[in-house]
Formats: sequence, structure tokens, C-alpha cells
Amino acid sequence: MAPGAGPTWPYLSAYQTVQPRQDAARFHLYRRSVQAVVPLLGRPTQGNLSWSGDRPDPATSPAPWKFYNIGNNRPEELMHVVSVLERELGRLAKKEMLLMQPGDVPATYTDIGDLARDTGFRPSTTIEEGVTRFIKWYRDYHRI
Repeated sequence: MAPGAGPTWPYLSAYQTVQPRQDAARFHLYRRSVQAVVPLLGRPTQGNLSWSGDRPDPATSPAPWKFYNIGNNRPEELMHVVSVLERELGRLAKKEMLLMQPGDVPATYTDIGDLARDTGFRPSTTIEEGVTRFIKWYRDYHRI
């Protein structure tokens, strides 16, 4: 079904700036996440033994764990992501375009520097490929 040919889905509230928003609201593709995590399984992290509460470094910790961002490392325009969803779902979203809200940021995206350094893995899945695969999986899983 072509976009616009079918019924709309529930409202999508989109917070926009005057210019197109580069929104990297971290669109995850779990298959690629596994590719990033598997190399880490046999390599437990070490805590930062020089970490000090007097001069804390928010990027490290004395605890032996670590968080990695996993994403395609580039911002995506929010409305482009919405158009990809519309195309794949065959429906137009009912959009409620709102101004940015207090505390919102104009642009974010996944910084994969630590992941690439520690594993050599650099995610490369495009938003089009990720959304297409996710919707296919979702439909197959829920038999819809």
C-alpha cells in the first residue's frame, strides 16, 4: 500500500526546531548489537583504579563495567525517519508538529568511539535497512 492510500495511524508528536532536526533518537537494530557485544564477552572490563570521587570523571568508574553506545554513528532527520516508517507501514502518520520542549536538544547521535576502539566494530546499518528489517521482524513475530 502506498503512503496516503490507507488509514492513518495514531498521532505522532514530533518536536521540531525551525530547521530540520537531526534527531538521533538512537534507532537500534539488535542484530547489529549482537555483532558489537560478542567480541566483548571474553574481555571483562577493568575499573579505573585512579578514579577519584574528589575529581570524578563521568566517563569512567572504579567499578568493573562499561556501557557502549551502539548505533550507526550519524544523525538522522526525524521527519526522514517518519517517512521511512510511513513507507514501510504503508500508512501516513497523523503528525502533530510542536515546538521543541524545555530540556530538549537540537541534535544528538550515537558516539561509537569507545566501541570501535575496544572491539574494532563500527555499525553501518542505515536507518532504511534497520526500519525495514525491524518491521518485517515485528510483523512475522506477531503474525500480522
